[in-house]
Amino acid sequence: MKEKRFDVTFLTNDHFIPLLVELGINYFSIGTEEHYQLGNSKECWDYSKDDNSIFGLYHAPAFRPAYDYVIDAYKDNKNLMVVSLFSYDGARAAAEKLGIPKVSIVLSPNQFFSFIAPPAPFCWLLPSWVPSPINKFTLKIIWKVFTAGNRLNKWNRMHLIERKKIGALKIDGSYKNEIVNICFFPEWFGMRQKDWVKNIQLVGFPFFKYQHEPSQQEADAFIEEQGTPIIFTTGTGVQDTAAFINEAKKICSLLNTPGLFVGGNEFQDIHKSLPYFKQMKYVDFEYILPKCKAIVHHGGVGTTAAAIKAGIPQLIRPLKYDQPDNANRIRKLGLGHFLLAKNFTAELAVLILKKIIHDAPHNRNYLLYSADVKRSNAIEKACNIIERKIKELDQA
Repeated sequence: MKEKRFDVTFLTNDHFIPLLVELGINYFSIGTEEHYQLGNSKECWDYSKDDNSIFGLYHAPAFRPAYDYVIDAYKDNKNLMVVSLFSYDGARAAAEKLGIPKVSIVLSPNQFFSFIAPPAPFCWLLPSWVPSPINKFTLKIIWKVFTAGNRLNKWNRMHLIERKKIGALKIDGSYKNEIVNICFFPEWFGMRQKDWVKNIQLVGFPFFKYQHEPSQQEADAFIEEQGTPIIFTTGTGVQDTAAFINEAKKICSLLNTPGLFVGGNEFQDIHKSLPYFKQMKYVDFEYILPKCKAIVHHGGVGTTAAAIKAGIPQLIRPLKYDQPDNANRIRKLGLGHFLLAKNFTAELAVLILKKIIHDAPHNRNYLLYSADVKRSNAIEKACNIIERKIKELDQA
């Protein structure tokens, strides 16, 4: 949007400000580095807890600053548009209160709940042999209980308190009132359902080129020395990785295959004692994944998309949020498999990895979907949609 000469301001956490400065994009801080670290704490990523504490530790403190910024900006400029990522965002609340046109960015299909084909893990609760009307009725009861429980947990109560302060207790989270919902995933991954909201446009997976040559050179040197590896990662947010690293090392030992673990805080000098296993803080997945046998990961949509683009098998170990649903979609598409974190062991993982790696050369789905993702120009499409909507509003 900046290249199209629109004035753009990112409401962001301090953690991301250096990147915005590097890109020359205006920003306004709505959260501290401490909030970011709390939102990526061990507590937030405990899959055994239904309490999504990331909302309270990371998102809730940003609610009021984002709301106040939009309210103040609207005083001086009535020609505003709010592009929001979350239904509980303060900027979106301000837009709804003032009648500012808003666009929602949707990163994962699970954000559109369907009673016809519900996202995982809800779809796993319903037996396939039960007639569809009964399943839909049962699911509606489950969904009411789930949403009621979410409203009662302490972190969501923090949001309700903030909403009450601004006189917007019932913020619409249905995506029905946006002028458009831009979905950053392709049709074949989203598997659109008839009961999704209608004002959506699917543009494909977004990719942002970020070259980091030192890490690329380090990874290349490891591959040249040890051979084609399996990549392991828990994602950017999860820092408590010691147990998963131990399982990853066992997997590599059982398969007699080198392993490259990306991320985590618990750094040890593993490479000296286990030359076939290496841990790195960061490496560009778009660069390195095409050079790997497979990836074992958490099921975040960004990593999932990068693996599809690279055309390699995925074994997903989902924890929470959109991850179980992304894992289920990968299994349906024939691009890999998943093991829930509570069931994940090196022995089970090895059985699955052997099969999906063996079958990959004979599975045309990898080439088909990889080619489609490589043609993606999702960010440009999204900008064009927003620009078109702005022009339509100007002409109205």
